[in-house]
Amino acid sequence: MRLIVIDSCCATFAEVQKRGKDFWAEFELYAADLLVGVAVDIALVGLLAPYVRIGKPSASTGLFGRFSRMAGSLPSSVFEAERPGCRFTAQQRIGTYFYKVMNLTWQRYSQL
Repeated sequence: MRLIVIDSCCATFAEVQKRGKDFWAEFELYAADLLVGVAVDIALVGLLAPYVRIGKPSASTGLFGRFSRMAGSLPSSVFEAERPGCRFTAQQRIGTYFYKVMNLTWQRYSQL
């Protein structure tokens, strides 16, 4: 989160310096540029950052348990390197992308 705030502040400062008196007249361009920057920051940090798995896989047999096992079999990031004894298919990597997007969307709307 701090990365996004710092990047947004730096972008705002640079835009004010670059545009000068025209900043408010061209505010829509600045806002669009800022939104794209935030989206790229979230994509780079959220989709590429690996995580550590702690604990054992779920033993539940219900819908939540099946989803939990499916999510546990995905790589921790879309570009996670394969290790000996741990290989990921293209379908798992695509599933990781959609799982991360769903997870980030859920986190974003739960904060509103």
